[in-house]
Amino acid sequence: MLSERLSLALETGVLTLPPAGRSAVIGARAGTDLSALPKHRVEVVARQFPTHKAFHDEGYAVRTEIAG
Repeated sequence: MLSERLSLALETGVLTLPPAGRSAVIGARAGTDLSALPKHRVEVVARQFPTHKAFHDEGYAVRTEIAG
């Protein structure tokens, strides 16, 4: 469900990504589909190990705290 809302927001221009740089995804749960976002520009902020590991295993950059 989140994936569909995220895709719709990007397609309609309600949500726009900066042309360069990284974007933080905060509070996502393991299993959340973030495929609408460019993986190489996303950092997932996740403190809980299962969530952190799940996104790391999917190839996302993961942090335990917001940086920058």
